[in-house]
Amino acid sequence: METKSYLCHVKLECVGPLALTRKIEGWGKTEAEREIQRLPSFGGGDRYYPGPTLGGLLRNKAVDAVQRQMAEEEFDKFAQIEAAEAQMLREGVDITGKVAKENLDGEFDALEELRAANPVLGLFGRWRMGKLISFGNLHPLENGAHFVEQGGFRTDRFKLEPQKHKTLTQTGVADLKELMMQDGLQALDSKEVKAEIKKVQSELKTASAAEKPAMFSRINELEQKLKDMKKKQRFPTESIARPLPGYEAFKPGALLESRIRLFQVTDLELGIFLAALREFSETAQLGPRFGGGCGEVKMQLAVESRSQGVTQSLGDVHVGLWEFGIDGERAKPLHDALSLFDKSFANCAKDSDIDLTRYLAKP
Repeated sequence: METKSYLCHVKLECVGPLALTRKIEGWGKTEAEREIQRLPSFGGGDRYYPGPTLGGLLRNKAVDAVQRQMAEEEFDKFAQIEAAEAQMLREGVDITGKVAKENLDGEFDALEELRAANPVLGLFGRWRMGKLISFGNLHPLENGAHFVEQGGFRTDRFKLEPQKHKTLTQTGVADLKELMMQDGLQALDSKEVKAEIKKVQSELKTASAAEKPAMFSRINELEQKLKDMKKKQRFPTESIARPLPGYEAFKPGALLESRIRLFQVTDLELGIFLAALREFSETAQLGPRFGGGCGEVKMQLAVESRSQGVTQSLGDVHVGLWEFGIDGERAKPLHDALSLFDKSFANCAKDSDIDLTRYLAKP
């Protein structure tokens, strides 16, 4: 089966802020915490958006595109699959342990047979079977393309507009009064405990080795006290009116660039990639904080092909919210690949050559 390599020069435009979730507890709550870098960077250089994050999203969009195509054609062979098969398709993760036990010594063509049988897995890979597609990190074209959102403050609507209590039942009004009193008392009590925790943590920096065990024990006691306070409340929730953490993001209008490489792929595997982009256009959402207006993007991919030492420019792929198109005088191979995807997966319930449930080289 003939294969070609492709290089996509990607330009991504942030329609809304492009934020990134990182596991930094409480990031952005204090002035010092806001100074902590949140977006990744190379040695203090410009921030970037991780390419593998986009890659993981498009992998899932590829699976969605396959299942959408089959559902439209009323073939449901793979519309519902087992959890192990779904995790393998969407994440490349084997939850059964069978892949680790596979012995492929001397069977050099076994993985090629698997790629042909399950082209989605063949393109995006799994453990012990490498990807045929690579996603480079997205770097801003200009300096200062990111900003720090300092966070907001969640208010209690019933305090701002007291007349809204008229929309509640008598029981609801009583609950609201109790909740408001609880919020006020909790804020006072927890403030004192949290202040003492910070005081002990500050003293730890200069404490001797002999003093530290008792101080750690005191911190644990205070943290447990906070938990116990919450358990005793009738409404076990954080205070409704409270500060919200900030985040770091690329600015609306910022342009980021990257490269996506497809190495020695078939026309169908190219079609899977294009179908994933088409599926992505249904939301055009990248990253977290959708509720805050973040994450909408547009992409333009200038696609080149490489075969037998010859490079050819094929055209541009445009992706945005509810927008998808392929342009260019020499873009026929791209159109053909996408059409091949549509035809192949519409008929795969009748075609035993394609088996999306297969993830072992030796079934």
